[in-house]
Amino acid sequence: MRTNELTPTRLRELAELRPSQGKVLSLFVDLDPVRFADAAARSSSFGSLRHEAERAVERAVDLDDDDRRALHEDLERIGALLDPDAIPANGAGSLAIFACQPADLFEVIRLPEPVEQQVHLGSEPFVAPLAAIGPDERWAVLLVDKRVARIFAGPPTAAAEVHTIDDETHGRHSTGGWSQARYQRSIDEEVSDHLRHVAEDLFRMHEREPFDHLLLAGPVEATSEMEHRLHTDLGRILCGRFEIDVQSSTPEQVRTAAMAFVERQRDETESGLLGELADGRGTGRGVAGLAPVVEALVQARVRTLLLTPRHDRLRDVRCCPSCDWLGADGATACPVDGTELRSVEAAELVTTRALTQDADVVVFREPEPLEPHEGIAAILRF
Repeated sequence: MRTNELTPTRLRELAELRPSQGKVLSLFVDLDPVRFADAAARSSSFGSLRHEAERAVERAVDLDDDDRRALHEDLERIGALLDPDAIPANGAGSLAIFACQPADLFEVIRLPEPVEQQVHLGSEPFVAPLAAIGPDERWAVLLVDKRVARIFAGPPTAAAEVHTIDDETHGRHSTGGWSQARYQRSIDEEVSDHLRHVAEDLFRMHEREPFDHLLLAGPVEATSEMEHRLHTDLGRILCGRFEIDVQSSTPEQVRTAAMAFVERQRDETESGLLGELADGRGTGRGVAGLAPVVEALVQARVRTLLLTPRHDRLRDVRCCPSCDWLGADGATACPVDGTELRSVEAAELVTTRALTQDADVVVFREPEPLEPHEGIAAILRF
C-alpha cells in the first residue's frame, strides 16, 4: 500500500510559512525501489543528497552567524534521518523534508511516488513538487451486478476492497405461462432489493468517511440501474462507468481499470484547461507567460495556475523581502519601497503565492502543452 501524508491543509500551511528568522531547507528524497533496491544504492544516493545540502549552506552569502548555526543543527538532524537502514519509508515512494530551527520546523512528509532528488535553501518552504503530486483523493469503485457488489476505496493506484455484498437471486425461469411471469417478477424484486441494499451500504460508508469521487463498474445494465439508485450526494461525485467482470476480477485488475479511467479524465481536464486558457486570452480572463502571470498574482486575480513539470525551464523572478512585491523583469530595487530585490526560482514563488490566494495549482504531466507559453499560464477570476 502506497503512503501519502500530504493533505490540502498542510500544503497550504507550508505555502504560507515565512519564518521571520532563519532559512528553510527543503529536501526531496527519492525512494524508488527499482533504482535504490539495496542499502549500498541508498547509502550512495542519500550521501550525495546530504553533501548537496551542506554545499547549499556553505555557498549561501546572505546568512548571519545565527542563521548558519541553526542550519548546521538542521543538517545534523537531516543526516541522522537519512540513515539508509533506518529511513522512515513505510510504503512511501519519496520523502519531503522541511527544516528551519528558528521556526521550530522539522517535518517529514511521505509521498506516494518517486520525485527528483533536490535541495532548496530559501526564505520559505519549496512546495512546487508537493503541488505536482497533490494530496490523495479518496475514490470509491463500486463493482456491481445483479447478485454481487464489491466496494473498493482509496486512491486509484492503491484502492483496496473494503466491503462485499452477496445477495442471493435466482436465475430466469424458462417455463412459459403465468408461472414464468410470477417467477420473473420475483427475480426482478430480488434484484431491486439487492441494488437498494448496495446503494444504502455505499451511502453509509460515504457518511462515515466521505469519498471524493465514485466510479461504477460491471455489466452495463446493472451499472445503469445502480446509477439511478444512488443517493443524491453520491450522484454528485459520480465520475463515470466502465465494464468489468464483477465476481472474478482481481484487485489489481480493478485498480488498473480505474487508473485507466483516471488517466483519461486527467487528459480531458488538461485539454479543458488549455481550451479555457485559449478562450480566456481572448476575453482577458487568461494570461500566458511568466511576466503576465506574475502580474496577475500580484493583483490576486489567478483562479487556476498552470505549470510545466519542468520547473528548471522557468526563469527566476524578483521578489521584495520587505513587502513581497513580485516582478519578472530585470529590476534591482522594489518600485514600492526601494528595497533591494532578491532573485527566486519562479516555480517556488508562483506556487506559494497561488496557494495562499486559494487558487488551484495544476502541474501538467508533460511539458509540451505549455512550452509555447514559457511553461506557465493562468486562468483568472476576473
